[in-house]
Amino acid sequence: MTENLNIEFITDRSGNKKAVQIPIKEWEAIEQKLSDLDDYMDIKSNLKTAFIEVNQIKNGDLPKKTMKAFLEDC
Repeated sequence: MTENLNIEFITDRSGNKKAVQIPIKEWEAIEQKLSDLDDYMDIKSNLKTAFIEVNQIKNGDLPKKTMKAFLEDC
């Protein structure tokens, strides 16, 4: 991913890299990708929880819910 970015390094007098600069458009694209990844991770986590709950209901560890009760919890 970074090989396609127009990265500029800020260095100290000894040549040690201290910071980076990238064009704002590239930064906005990175922010969007991070936001999309965060959304994906939230969905994945919620689905995992849902599958665990379904198995617990099947095993009798949690009570069954009606569709109405389920939708009221949302």
